[in-house]
Amino acid sequence: MGFDGYEADGWRSQWRRVNRWFDRLEEISKNRATHGSPEEWDIAYAFFQNAVFLKDWLVNSRAIEARTVEIFFDVHWELRLCQDVSNGTKHFKLRNPRSKILAMVPREYEDPGLERDPDQMVWLLGLFDENRGFGTIDVFQLAKRCMDTWRLFLDSHGLDPEEPTVV
Repeated sequence: MGFDGYEADGWRSQWRRVNRWFDRLEEISKNRATHGSPEEWDIAYAFFQNAVFLKDWLVNSRAIEARTVEIFFDVHWELRLCQDVSNGTKHFKLRNPRSKILAMVPREYEDPGLERDPDQMVWLLGLFDENRGFGTIDVFQLAKRCMDTWRLFLDSHGLDPEEPTVV
């Protein structure tokens, strides 16, 4: 089979896509007035899915070996959790979690008459660790940690997202 248009810019096109989803998520986190509408969760899930897909783009464009990326995921809990959120929202049921932490969308009762300061709102992903119990993490903070970790990976392997791709 010949040239595929998706290959034109290699992994960098996926990196830009991840950044666009992150920008949408950041905009929501700055201007939130709710705990997470279905549309906001869709954007969060799309970010986590695309952030994980970057791994495949790096490997399939031959920018890096698969084992190198897998080892990096093994070392960074935020990428493992990102992958679990991605796989759980993509496949209906998470069969082989990458992390030892179960992530879930928390549901809580909120009095509709209760007024809240939007600046004090947090957008939480519920977590359960069998050794530590229940906890939460802010969705945007997890996304930011994933982005920072990916940047660390790209930088440490000499992969410049701005460098043009030669196909």
